[in-house]
Amino acid sequence: YSFDPANVWVSQQTLSINGKHKNINKKDLMAIASANGIKNGEEIINNIFETVHGWESYFKIAGVSNKLAESISKTLRVCFKH
Repeated sequence: YSFDPANVWVSQQTLSINGKHKNINKKDLMAIASANGIKNGEEIINNIFETVHGWESYFKIAGVSNKLAESISKTLRVCFKH
């Protein structure tokens, strides 16, 4: 987890998805899957979506402190509704 609002490199999404850095949606992810011949792209996206939405159930198992978990919760974005 790398996030620092004062740091130009880790204050925002830097990976481009389908040419976008913001407002990435499922259509964008599916375009990448299609362009790369990933046949089960929708299943992969849905699995990741479910995992990200339930991430709070993992932070204690991983030993992440409550303070860091709260910080992650404020910055974690899910780019589309399931």
